[in-house]
Amino acid sequence: MIGARVLLGLGFVLIMAGCSDTDAGSSNPGAAMPEGAQGGSTSNERAPTRRDIDCPSYRTETVKEGESVGFPVSVDTTWGGIPEAWRALPADAELCGAVYFQDRDGKPQNGKGAIVSAMIRSPLWGNALKAYYDPILVAAGCSFDTDRSEDGQTRLSWKCAKDAGYLAQAITDTTYNVYLLSAILP
Repeated sequence: MIGARVLLGLGFVLIMAGCSDTDAGSSNPGAAMPEGAQGGSTSNERAPTRRDIDCPSYRTETVKEGESVGFPVSVDTTWGGIPEAWRALPADAELCGAVYFQDRDGKPQNGKGAIVSAMIRSPLWGNALKAYYDPILVAAGCSFDTDRSEDGQTRLSWKCAKDAGYLAQAITDTTYNVYLLSAILP
């Protein structure tokens, strides 16, 4: 089965291209969400079941899953090229780093027009995730666009000015208490 993090990245690319994406429908068992982290999505009120993971393990898993499906990725421990105005973490969240697709030479695609995702360890999901990032992204020149959440996965997008990252997305991992904050680099 294709890994959830790789599908998230591919889903982001497909959404950008205007195509519909597909879900692998991960059904991994895990611990229930901590109290206060639940914040149902407008399109799905069922709380997702995701496991906790530390950031080094998440980065390692992300690279392994990318390799296993033929979409190699690079990770680091920074925000990557995420616009400065977007760089905010909810209470008790941790920045795990950035993930980039690799070019044919195995180097991270991190220049103008590339897609970058900040990996953020947090149980936040659904409306709570939207409520946190909406004022931040609106202040940065973005406007909320769509909520394509389903099957326990939050998938939110904002349209942004060209110099503000074009498009912002917040997408939860289906297996772990992690979400990606993604942009197209200006």
